[in-house]
Amino acid sequence: PLRDHWQLIRLAVVVCGAGFLFPFNSYVAASDYFQDVYAEYNPTFVYPVVYMVTTLALVAVNVFYGVHRFSLELRIRTGYVCFLLGLGAVPLIQHFLLEGDFSPGAGFRLTLACLLVVSFGSGVQQSSMYGLTGMLPPHFTMALMTGESLAGVVAALDRVITKATYSQDQSGLRESSFTFFYVSLGLLCLCWGAFELVFRSKFVHYYVSAAKQAPISAMHLETIENGHIVLADGTAPETCIGMTHDTQLESSPLVDDDDAALLSIPAASTPVHDGDAGHTHTHNFGAVTKRRSGQAYASISSGNDAAPAPDSSLAVWLRIKAITRKQWRYMAILIVIYIVTLGVYPSMASLVPSEKIGTWMPVLMIVLFNVGDLIGKLLNGWPVPYQRLNWTPRRLAYVALARLVLLPLVVLCVTGPGNTPVLRGEAWGVIFVFVVAVTGAYVANLAMALGPTTVGPADQELAGNIMVLAMLVGLTLGSSLAMAISPAI
Repeated sequence: PLRDHWQLIRLAVVVCGAGFLFPFNSYVAASDYFQDVYAEYNPTFVYPVVYMVTTLALVAVNVFYGVHRFSLELRIRTGYVCFLLGLGAVPLIQHFLLEGDFSPGAGFRLTLACLLVVSFGSGVQQSSMYGLTGMLPPHFTMALMTGESLAGVVAALDRVITKATYSQDQSGLRESSFTFFYVSLGLLCLCWGAFELVFRSKFVHYYVSAAKQAPISAMHLETIENGHIVLADGTAPETCIGMTHDTQLESSPLVDDDDAALLSIPAASTPVHDGDAGHTHTHNFGAVTKRRSGQAYASISSGNDAAPAPDSSLAVWLRIKAITRKQWRYMAILIVIYIVTLGVYPSMASLVPSEKIGTWMPVLMIVLFNVGDLIGKLLNGWPVPYQRLNWTPRRLAYVALARLVLLPLVVLCVTGPGNTPVLRGEAWGVIFVFVVAVTGAYVANLAMALGPTTVGPADQELAGNIMVLAMLVGLTLGSSLAMAISPAI
C-alpha cells in the first residue's frame, strides 16, 4: 500500500474535517451577536436543535439512499456549495436588517433558513467524509475528527479577534460580526481546496479503489444442511467442492463466536458438481452467518439464482442491519457521549454568568470548550497512543456513562433557587465545561475510528456513514434536552 510519507494527506484531512463543521461553528461563535439582535427568539437554544434535527434527517437519507445513488465527490461538493450559500447570506440579511428593510422577526426567520441550508450541506457532506475516511487507515478518521475540533477553535478565535478589533458598543458588535462572517467564508474556501487535494491524491485513490473492488456482503441467504448447500429452489447439490459446513466456519477469521452477525467474506467462485445432471456449475459464496445453534447460512448466486442488486432497497437495508450488528457498541457509546456534550455546549456553556467580564464570558467559554475538544482528540495519539491502552468497547462505555454526572453539574453552574447559580463563580463552570470537552472528544474519537474496523473493506464507507448517523442521534437528543431544560434557567 501507498504511504503518506510527509503526512500531507493527513494534514489535508484535518482541514477537511474543519470544513464541514466550520459553518455551524461560525453560527455558534457569533452567539453573542445573535443573542443581542434576536434575544426574544432564544437563538442560543433554537439554532442547535434546528441544525441537529435537519442534519440527522439528511444523514439518514444519505445512508439509505445517497450512498448508493450519488457519487462520493458529488455529495461532498454539494455540501460546500450549501455552506457558501448559507454562510454568505448572513451578512446580507444583517445589512438589510440594519437598513430597516426587515423586522427582527423576519431577520431571525431568514437567518434560520440560512442555517437550514447549512445543515442540508452538513447532512450530505459529513457522513460522506466519514465514509471516505472509513476506507482509509483508522488514524485518518481521527484526523477528520481533529479537524472538527479545529473548526471550533478557529471559529472561536476568529470571533475573539474580530470582537476585540472593534469598539465594544452595539455598533462595534455588529461591524465585528460582519467581518467575522467574511473571514469565515475565506477559510471555508480553503477547506474546499484541501478536499480537492485529498480526493485527487494517489494515496486516497489507492484505498478507495481497493474498497470499491472488494466484494460486498452478499444478501441472498441460503441454508447449509449437513454440509450441503440448499439452493433457492430447494434442491441440493450432492457435493460441494472447496467448501464444507465445518471447515468454512472454523477457518474463517471473520466469524465472531460472541456475535450472531452477518459477516463479510471474500467472494469466491466454487465449482459445484450436480449429481443428477452430471455437470459442474459455478456458485459464488459471499456471506456467512453463524448462529448460536451452530446452523450456518451461505449466499449463493448462479445462473438462475440471481441475488438482489447491491443498490436495491432490500440489499441496502440488509447491509445496514449487518454492519449495525457489528458496531452497535461503538454507536451506543457515541450516542451517550454526545447527549452530554450537546446538553452542555453551546447552550449551557454560553450561559455561565460572570460579573467580571460580562458579555465576553460566552465567547471565552466557547473558546475553552473547543480548545478542550481539540486537546481530547489529540490525546488519542500523544503522549500514549490509543493502541497501547487496549480500549475495549466496555471500557469506553464506562467512561461514557461516568460523564453523565457532568450535565447536572454544569446546570448548577448556570442556575439554582431564585435564578442564582448553586455553584457560584466562574471557576466551577470553566472546570466542568473543560472536562466535558476533553473526555467527550477522547472517547468519541476512539469510537468513531474503531467502529468501521469491525467490518470488511467494502462495507467501511457505509459503516462510517452509520457511525455519523449514531453521532447525530446523540447530538439531536442532547440539544433537545438542553432546550427542554431552558425554561427553568
